[in-house]
Amino acid sequence: MMILLKRVLLLSIIFFVVPAYADRLYKWVDEFGNVTYQRQPPPEDEASQVEEKNIRTSSDETAGGLEATVRNYKFPVTLYSSNKCASCGLARDYFNKNRIPFKEKNVEGNHDYAEELTRVSGEFSVPVITIADKVIRGYSRVSLEDELARVGYIKKAEDTQGSQESGDEAAQSGTE
Repeated sequence: MMILLKRVLLLSIIFFVVPAYADRLYKWVDEFGNVTYQRQPPPEDEASQVEEKNIRTSSDETAGGLEATVRNYKFPVTLYSSNKCASCGLARDYFNKNRIPFKEKNVEGNHDYAEELTRVSGEFSVPVITIADKVIRGYSRVSLEDELARVGYIKKAEDTQGSQESGDEAAQSGTE
C-alpha cells in the first residue's frame, strides 16, 4: 500500500509540476564556465548566469512531455569539450539546433572534469559525448544521430539509401 501511495504521489508531481516548465528553456553557466541547456531551472548553487527563454511547443511535444522527461532522466546527454575545439562546437550546435537537452563539461582548466573524461572514455581527447552509458569519441553526425534515435531523442528516416549516403559522406570527410 505504501509503494502504491508513493507511485501516485510521484506521478502527481510529474503531471502537475513538469508541464509548468515545458515551454521554457534554461541556459546557464556554472562556476567553471560550462554551459548547460535544459528545460528545467538549474539548482540554485550551480549557476552563476541563468537565461530563461520561452519556447513554443507543438501539441505533439506537449503530449509527449512525460515521455520526454523520463527519456531525459534515463538517457542524459553530456558533451565533454574544450574552448578551442571546432568539433565540440559542431556537436554543441547540433544539440541546440535539434533541441536536445545536454550538459556541457569544459575540461579546460577543470581538473575534476578532466579526470571524469579520462575515466569515462579511457583517454583525454575531446569531444566526447555520452548518452547514458554509451560513449561517442569525436564528432560524427551519423553516429550521434544513430544513438539519439536509439534512445528516442530524434526520429530517423527509414530510408536506408539516404543513411548509406550520409555514412559515405562522413567516411570520406573523416569526422564532420
